[in-house]
Amino acid sequence: MANELDYAYAAGLIDGEGCIGVYPVKCKTNKARLRYVLHMAVQMSNWESALWLKDMFGGYYQIYKNGGYGDRTMYGWRVSGKRAGLILENLLPYFKVKTKQAELAIEFQNKMKLGKHESGAVMEAQKILSDALKAEKRR
Repeated sequence: MANELDYAYAAGLIDGEGCIGVYPVKCKTNKARLRYVLHMAVQMSNWESALWLKDMFGGYYQIYKNGGYGDRTMYGWRVSGKRAGLILENLLPYFKVKTKQAELAIEFQNKMKLGKHESGAVMEAQKILSDALKAEKRR
């Protein structure tokens, strides 16, 4: 069970080495239709921190050989959907850099909780939040 220190450490890792985003994904049943999914990930050269995130919060642990940094192996953690939203809600008070991104991502995931994510209005809201999150990242 995570405590306040764990939340602060995780928020610091995500602030420094992570990303928060809402990305379009093709629907499994209708390939012409897009849905949006919240993703959060951290990639770093320290395997212990990435594995700690996975053990603490769930999600997936990955190893990237030649991860874009010469011969260095990179390690990653990623989580999506409801779980990412719940994690962000717990980490929100501890972010220093990605506070606005986390707020937008939480807002997005809360709209998904309504259960009407197939309606045109909700899909448009998802697109708007996705675009707002991308704009916030570019700042």
